Amino acid sequence: MELLREWAGPKKVFKPRYYFWNAVFDILTLCPDLVSQVFPEGWEEALYSRQDPAIWTQEELLQNLKVLLAMDMPHRFCLFIDGLDEYGGDSWDVVQVLRDLIISPDVKICLSSRPWNIFEHAFGSSPTHMLRMQDLTRHDIAIFVSDMLGKNPLYAAMQKVEPDCQEIVRDIVEKSAGVFLWVSLVVKDILRGLVESDTLGDLRNRLCRLPSDLNDFFRYILDSVDNIYAEPSACILSLCNHTDNSLPVSFSTVFDTITSDGASNTSSMHWSQESVLYRNQGTVKRLNARRRGLV
Repeated sequence: MELLREWAGPKKVFKPRYYFWNAVFDILTLCPDLVSQVFPEGWEEALYSRQDPAIWTQEELLQNLKVLLAMDMPHRFCLFIDGLDEYGGDSWDVVQVLRDLIISPDVKICLSSRPWNIFEHAFGSSPTHMLRMQDLTRHDIAIFVSDMLGKNPLYAAMQKVEPDCQEIVRDIVEKSAGVFLWVSLVVKDILRGLVESDTLGDLRNRLCRLPSDLNDFFRYILDSVDNIYAEPSACILSLCNHTDNSLPVSFSTVFDTITSDGASNTSSMHWSQESVLYRNQGTVKRLNARRRGLV
């Protein structure tokens, strides 16, 4: 912050931080006095028309961002932009806009993206201007993996007879690219393999088969669910996606009862405490088996 204030001098520094496509909205929220200057036609339409203003296209948003940050303003902007790789349009358009923006003396930008070639080529040529997440989290990930596997008695037994057993930890760290969520899911899969009496070679093959991209990994997990469980699994995942809080096990128990026994039986559900405990224990096992660690 002190360095940003020194850079800004007498000007005020704004620090919008969001996904790339929300940058215009975020900046104008911080500086509402600029709306009429950046969108004069849209401003007039919003003032005097009862109709909803037209929805901007991605190309219009890119152009408006260029216009906004090219203006001679009494402000300076430090943009923290995440998710360049999640932009739905042409990645080269994003690169061109960002290159135009950094020419401005009033703009500094910190970008985040998966290591796509186009972004590394455009912005990662200088190692002093780029941070690799895997370099910063490598030590913590290695500790996490070693701790999670080390607490498992099956892995501990394997360590006694397999001198190269620790290499599986190294391989996970190398493949993770610094993504902790990916690591957590992979460790669960490795532990599942230990339960199935996988050899060290089996565990290595299991790791090699797992996609390194997180989205591909989610698809891999979902595709591994038995077809008979596909519909209830999809329903539970959708419910989890639309709630801000964790769903209690008892909710999943009722849901499983409805989907397996039929909705007509819900009006007559009167369970004893022993029955609830038994059903909840079964639900936890079904969640592990059918949702593959995603819930």
